[in-house]
Amino acid sequence: GSTTIKTMKTAWAPTSGVLGSQFIVSLSVAMKSDIYVRNTGSNVDIYTMNSSEKSKYYWICKRQSDHTYIFKSAYDGKVLDVQGAGTTSGTNVFTSASNGGGNQRWYICRMCYKGDYEVYRLIPKGNNSNEVHMSLDIANAKTDKGTNIQVVDRNLTDAQKFKLNYYSGTEITSLKISNGNQTLAKGNSKNLSIAFTPSNTPCNSVIWKSNNKNVVDIDENTGKITAKSI
Repeated sequence: GSTTIKTMKTAWAPTSGVLGSQFIVSLSVAMKSDIYVRNTGSNVDIYTMNSSEKSKYYWICKRQSDHTYIFKSAYDGKVLDVQGAGTTSGTNVFTSASNGGGNQRWYICRMCYKGDYEVYRLIPKGNNSNEVHMSLDIANAKTDKGTNIQVVDRNLTDAQKFKLNYYSGTEITSLKISNGNQTLAKGNSKNLSIAFTPSNTPCNSVIWKSNNKNVVDIDENTGKITAKSI
């Protein structure tokens, strides 16, 4: 059959149909390819990739029904978020627990070629039409390690362009809860930990669940268990 490609008069167009429904990427900076977007655990900045902390640099991207993507950190399961659902240029970007809000949904838009690869803008969907005029942005267009990530008004500079580096490494072959046998008094808590094989996989986050929350509850992100009854 034939394929028809329609041009759009808008300033951008989402590329979800090209990228796929789910994938794992690191985001490198167009201005300096060895600098990546990093989840520090409390904030988002740029940094050179540390081989012992790869999971901080990888994002599990899942397409939503509105053609946006959720960027879930492989480090702690939190998602890329416009802090406070802010709508003003210069609002900080960090990671937080997923809530399905527009401040956690991102359009991925092809911009141009830089060298031999495509670069993209990340546009927050937000909760009103004004926010699609903003872009994920490196503060002050700097490439220094630790430079903050924010959203600002679209300016089409390289500070708003990122490369999607698809993860194609070794998959997890096994995982084991290393301290799963616990005896707790009612009301007491304990954090579980998990060991992955291979140990250097970047995608080493899990969602914890309890099959009986009346007996033991567990935080789905941290693995903290709390005894509820005997």
